[in-house]
Formats: sequence, structure tokens, C-alpha cells
Amino acid sequence: MGVLNVSPESFHAGSVHAAAADLLGAALAMVEAGAVLIDVGARSTAPYLDTAITDEEERARLARAIEVLAPKLPVPISADTSRPGPARAALEAGARIINDVSGLRDPTLASLVAERGVGVILMASPEDAERSLAVAGGTVGVEGTRFSRAAADAASPGGAQPPRGSERVPRGRVTPPAGLPPGRPPRPTHARVARMTFPLASSSVDALGLDPKPLGRLRELITAHIAEGRYPAAQIAVARHGKLGLVCTLGDARLDPQRIPARDETLWLLFSNTKVITACALWILVERGALAFIDRVADHVPGFEANGKGDISIIQLLSHQGGFPNAEVPKAAWEDHELLRRSVCGFTLEWTPGSRVHYHRGAAHWAAAVLVEALTKTDYRAFIRENVAEPLGLADDLFVGLPDRAHARAVDMHEPAQDGARQARRGEESSAEARRAGSPGGGGYATARAMAAFYQMLLQGGQLGGARLLSPRTIAYVTRNYTGDRVDAYMGMPMHRGLGPHLRGTTETIRGLGSLASPRTFGHGGVGSSYCWGDPDSGVSFAYLTNSRVPDPWHSARLDRVSNLVHASIV
Repeated sequence: MGVLNVSPESFHAGSVHAAAADLLGAALAMVEAGAVLIDVGARSTAPYLDTAITDEEERARLARAIEVLAPKLPVPISADTSRPGPARAALEAGARIINDVSGLRDPTLASLVAERGVGVILMASPEDAERSLAVAGGTVGVEGTRFSRAAADAASPGGAQPPRGSERVPRGRVTPPAGLPPGRPPRPTHARVARMTFPLASSSVDALGLDPKPLGRLRELITAHIAEGRYPAAQIAVARHGKLGLVCTLGDARLDPQRIPARDETLWLLFSNTKVITACALWILVERGALAFIDRVADHVPGFEANGKGDISIIQLLSHQGGFPNAEVPKAAWEDHELLRRSVCGFTLEWTPGSRVHYHRGAAHWAAAVLVEALTKTDYRAFIRENVAEPLGLADDLFVGLPDRAHARAVDMHEPAQDGARQARRGEESSAEARRAGSPGGGGYATARAMAAFYQMLLQGGQLGGARLLSPRTIAYVTRNYTGDRVDAYMGMPMHRGLGPHLRGTTETIRGLGSLASPRTFGHGGVGSSYCWGDPDSGVSFAYLTNSRVPDPWHSARLDRVSNLVHASIV
């Protein structure tokens, strides 16, 4: 932990940073030295000094400091406070953790932490060792203490203590050891904390051998787009060789009823970028021997053979050759997965499978989700979380099925209004129901850095941050071109489909990846809004996410310019 004070009355004067540039410089130096968390304090608690300040002053100090740091730091920020007002201000400014030396004695602060679902750090002392809290919907305690149901009720939503291991416990939770005997707890010695580091080490554009000038022009281009009203906000991330060189967030995540600035931890609707994440679940199952890519879907999903679909292979399903591009599932099937299975089995063919390439907007990946559930007997969203996001260290940055605790971090989606003078909110896609649903073909949420990290995993032969998810040969198999230069009837051009992403190839143009891309570059986009890709030749991955669904021809033209500026930086 790196500790920053913005309290002039602090007992450790050398730790005080008042000026914004000084504050940011000190924080970045701490990150460079290995800090994985920056803690900001605005009120001295030295017992021998007269350091009392008002709630309003602490609130203002914390908000000012965190607003400077949050957009620039690649690590989480914690706010050192015991007061609900300053804590709320800190969270709104971009803090993700509350560090309370009083152990959440204030029930209002405990309720705030639970309501927001944020991380928490609790001070442990021998005199107070029996306190333990259920925070953010999960059990949180101190090493060497016993659990207290009364304390748990104080901080858990609705006063009920959820089971241990709840998915709502944020990363960084502190848990008591198993088998602790009853009676007087021993003196606390140390805390056992889950890893909070992001799987990509922080670096810089220069250190990664990239030319900063084209990337500077990219920032200028995105700034101009926002100023012109093309979209309210955007976030980009550039990574190379397992390191994160750039994260840039600009604009407003939400416009109504009030503007809320986008931050580095903001979650963006991925639209069809989600397809590659869902396909990854099937890649994993192939490696585990549960199926083969040449298998027929109907081999594993009884009933799918209805209406002539019996011979559709997994390869055809994932490369948009299945023959049912316009099939839909009812909204009720978002949560009723028995209805989902029946709906998918009832899809009817529009043409003979394998005879055409035609982008399936949603249908193919609803079928893929049913296939995952048939093989694993697990909700596909849980399988993706437990077998993709969590092993890669992306559980706080990548979601298919957004839990309620993370909704406050999500952008609203927009589109140009009919008058062309403003951005209008797209209600259904911005609803809590749609966020929870996690459509496997278009409903995921992520940060740009998470998508850059996911593609780094693919570029590095299936491993990220020391964790191996897939083998190099599986990555090679799924990133082959299975459709050659055949024209995708929906896109109007060859898309060189792999089994999840598509490839650049050598045709004159390509959608989203950038015409300057290496032929082996692969990736995917989100309708009217975004693109993410990885380049095996250079080791560079890139993510560009926005919060407006903009129509062609402007959309495709800007994607080519955006991606080409990144390619131009590869020297």
C-alpha cells in the first residue's frame, strides 16, 4: 500500500501532498515502486495533536485528491476515513475501497459500504479483536478473530448474513482462517488478503517501444469526437508483451438525470465484443475434453437437431455459418434458461449450414450458451466468471451478467437523437434487467484495460500474469481463418472468421481492425461503438470502447482511423 496524506496537520509532515501535480507524482512513484493500492487520508488521527477538522473539510479534501488520482492511476484507491460523508464523497470521486481505522463502528458507514458493494480495510487491535463484519454482502473478518452475528447484521444488506464465499464479496476481502478454536481470540498478527493487482504490469508507451506521437493524435481524435457530440465518452487501453502502456478515459459515462464523468474503473457495454468471451468458454471445454470443435451441437444439446439443424458443427456455429442468423429468443428466456434451451432448439434454418457466411447477431451465441450449460450443468454466466474472468485476475473488470453491486460503475448507452443535436439514452440496453442478463452475444461489460488484458492472454499463448487459461495450440486453432475470402453477407466484405474473433487477412479493407493491421491481427467489435484486437506480430493489444451506438458510414470510417493510429505507433 502506498499512503498519501492531504492533511496539513498530519504528524508525518513529509507525507503531505497538497498540490495536484505533487500528489499525482508521488502516487505514480509509489506504483512504479510496487504499490498495488494507493490510500488517501485527509484527516490526521494522531491522539496527541489537536487535529479536529469538520466533516465538510475532510469531504472536500478527499474528493479533490481522488478526482486528481482516479483517472490516472492503474491501481485501486482507498479512502482513509471513519465518517460516512467523506466516505461517500470519496467513492463518488473514484475510490473503490474504504479504509476505516475504527472498524466500521459507525453503522451509517457500514451500511454505505454494504450498499455500494465496495472493498473495505479494517483496523485490527487486541482490544477489538472479536469484531467482524459482513460487508458488501459477504463476510469480512480479521485474521485471528471469531465471527460475530451481531456485527455481521450491522453491515450486511437487510441485516442478514449471506453464506461465505458469496459472489458479492469484493476482491481484497480479509477472511478468518479455517478451524479457529472458540474462546478468547489470539492477538492478531497479520491479514490474509486476496490479490488485488491487475494482471498486466504498469508501464509506459515509450518503455513498450511504441511511438507516442500517433497515440497522442488518437487522444486528440477522440477528444474531437466527444466535442462534436459523436458520443458522450470513450476509453482506450494499449498493452504489449504483458504490460499496460496506456489507459485513457474521456467524457461522461451518463448524461441523465445528471452528468457523471467516466473513470478508469467505469464498465462499458461490450455489445458483440462479448462473443469472443463466450467463445472462450467453449475453447476451455474443448481443452478439458468435454467436446471437440468438429462435434455437432446436437451431439450435446438434445433437441437442437429440430428443424434441420442436426448437422451444424461447433466450427460452423462459431464462424457464423450456422444458417439461422435472424433467430431470436424471448426476453423471458434471459433468466429462464429452460425456456432458453427450448427456444434455441426451436430455431429454424434460413439456409443450408455451411453454404454461406452471414453474421449471426445473437442467435449463434445463445446456442453456444445453451451448449455450455448442457456440458457443465452451470449457468453460462457463472461458468465464464469462474473459468475465464477470475483465473485471469479480471473478476472486477470483466462481466457477462453484471451483478447489481457493479451497476453504478456501468455506462448508459446512447445513440444520436433524431434531431442530430444531442445523444439520447437507449433505455433497454441501459436497464438493470439487461445488465443482469448478460446476453452471450452482446451483453458483457468490461473496462478497456480488461479487454486489452484478455487479448494479451491470447497473444501470449493462453497465459496472463502467471496464470495459464489455454494452451498455445488452442489459441492457434481458434484464430485461424475458417471462411477464407468469402464475403460475409451481413457485413458486405470478407471477414476471415475464426472461432470467436475474426482476422485481418490480406483483402483491401476490413472492419474495425484497421486497414494497416498485420494480416494475422484478430479481434472483434461491438455494434456502432467499439473494437478490440490483438496483433501477434507486434504483441500489441488494443481496446476502444464508447457509450453511443453510431450508425454507418461514419462508424466504420472512424474505426479504421482509430485502429490505424495504434498500428502507426508500432515501430
